[in-house]
Amino acid sequence: MITDQLNECFQTNTVPEWMTTGKTSLIVKDREMGSEATNFRPITCLPKVWKLFTSIIAEEHLAAPREEEIVTR
Repeated sequence: MITDQLNECFQTNTVPEWMTTGKTSLIVKDREMGSEATNFRPITCLPKVWKLFTSIIAEEHLAAPREEEIVTR
């Protein structure tokens, strides 16, 4: 299950490679410029599990200062 995998990441402080490996595609900036190398920008799509994992970390990180402010008031 996903929760088991995320809990293992938190407990071991490691992340499996499959979670951080994405697929990179080149996106055209301006179609009129054609196929010049400078006319493309890369975009990497990562697994949704990685996005879920990082959003949990971000939420916990942002929540900590708020809790401290409440305690110090």
